[in-house]
Amino acid sequence: MTEPETWSAIQLTLLTAGISVPLNAVFGISAAWLVSRYDFWGKSALITLIDLPFSVSPVIAGLIFVLLFGAQGPWGPWLSEHDIKIILRCRAS
Repeated sequence: MTEPETWSAIQLTLLTAGISVPLNAVFGISAAWLVSRYDFWGKSALITLIDLPFSVSPVIAGLIFVLLFGAQGPWGPWLSEHDIKIILRCRAS
């Protein structure tokens, strides 16, 4: 707990949770309300997106993120140009 990297990781975790939890709550409540109350075009697609995490293995989801956001992925060069790091590399000591 005395290392600066530890505190940086804790701060990043709290920041990420502080942003993602409210956004997920707003999206979840809105999606549940829409799906339960109305029939609309795209309802089945919305339900599929909601159910997708239950049917896809976390390992496969991680692989998809690496393929999309990695250096060789479709968004990798753009992210690199803008100094946005999503997939981090470990440095050898």
